[in-house]
Amino acid sequence: MSINKRHLLFSILTVILSLSLFLVAAEIFLRFMPIQSHLQFQPVNTNNPVFHARPNNDFTFSIGRSFGNVNSGRINNVGFVNDQDYINDDSRPLIAVIGDSYIEALMVSYNETLQGRLAEHMKEKGRVYSFGFSGAPLSQYLAWVKYANETYQPDAIIINIAGNDFDESLAEYRKRAGYHFYFKSNDNSLNLELIDYEPGRLSYIARRSSLAQYLIYNLNIMHTINFYWKKITNSNVNLNQAKSEKIEYVGNTLANADSLRIEKSKEMLSYFFDDLVEMSQLPPEKIIFTIDGIRNQIYNQSPRSRYKKSYFYIMREYFIKEAINRNFQVIDLHTYFENDFLINNKIFEFKNDNHWSGYGHKIVFEAITESNWFKEVIKNDF
Repeated sequence: MSINKRHLLFSILTVILSLSLFLVAAEIFLRFMPIQSHLQFQPVNTNNPVFHARPNNDFTFSIGRSFGNVNSGRINNVGFVNDQDYINDDSRPLIAVIGDSYIEALMVSYNETLQGRLAEHMKEKGRVYSFGFSGAPLSQYLAWVKYANETYQPDAIIINIAGNDFDESLAEYRKRAGYHFYFKSNDNSLNLELIDYEPGRLSYIARRSSLAQYLIYNLNIMHTINFYWKKITNSNVNLNQAKSEKIEYVGNTLANADSLRIEKSKEMLSYFFDDLVEMSQLPPEKIIFTIDGIRNQIYNQSPRSRYKKSYFYIMREYFIKEAINRNFQVIDLHTYFENDFLINNKIFEFKNDNHWSGYGHKIVFEAITESNWFKEVIKNDF
């Protein structure tokens, strides 16, 4: 072997060894850091249709490369984020709380969440069980409503509504393995269908490597890769232009309110309300919705007219009207957030995360417990 070849081989081996040592050191270091946990979501299919995490497990939450908003908590006996174990033969009355990441609330201590505060408020009068994971839309809420009814028979249900819950319930706008979505059938009706989920190799790696968890959950590297891959492979998009353009969001969803998006979302709501009554086996009067406010408008103290043409504003107004017409109860959280902000000048989310903080959950809890709906439920069922 010539001197040049030996030098090249030595250089390659040096790079490989240095990289290996760096990866090993990073893995060891991160094992002592509060990286965001992989929740180990379980397979979802026809035989196991309920999306949930691995039961009886602890988790750690943090955000970003610097581990912001550190929190720890528990996945309970049936795979939901809750400090309580759920019991299906408990005779005490039950309130089920259902939603997406606002109810999952990985970033908030359990006792500061809406469901934690409600459980403490109820004490021995009754139970409060929560069902929720990130990214779930209205269509998936129905799956958890059905599961809660068949397993625990709740006496009342609270459902939280976020800005992206409407169109993302339709399979043509969004699909996520493990969740239920409305699909258009041949007769143009909408039907709920499950998209099966089976944990993949990436999930397997993430469970065993702190470095992989850090890259995937704290740095959100897969989102970054997908973003740039779509831009590179889409000939209709100029990458530099996409970087420079600012897309406006209102209520965690695109502000653009094109007529077709609104029309399809309104059609979906008609099916949702009907399916909710059927799957819950409860009269509408026993179900209350909390609908998130347009918090940026509150903080900026800008006129509502600025947001009236946004998708979330239009859909939330329509949702509130339709729900009330069908005898459901609704709490418009915008009013509660706005009134509190004018007095206390405190925001309701984290500085680096749009989810409600413990303070935001407190305002929602007070809005519910002070409502006539809650007083009637407690008087009649608890």
